[in-house]
Amino acid sequence: THKTNPCIAFALKLRSAWSLSNYHRFFQLLYPATEDQQPPLRCKHVVNWLVDRERKEAIRLTFKVYVVPRFVVVL
Repeated sequence: THKTNPCIAFALKLRSAWSLSNYHRFFQLLYPATEDQQPPLRCKHVVNWLVDRERKEAIRLTFKVYVVPRFVVVL
């Protein structure tokens, strides 16, 4: 089937992470820690056009939800 093709399986995983706004999984798929987990063939190059946009969106969302801790001294 088409899901056994490594490029299509990679694209489906990447699309799932992207649609769920799971930036950790998205970037983990594109830039894995080990050499044996690299995306198949040249699939990574196909999605390079959207990496900058997604990185900016992930940073924007991180800053939006980050709350600066306020320390309150209770006597």
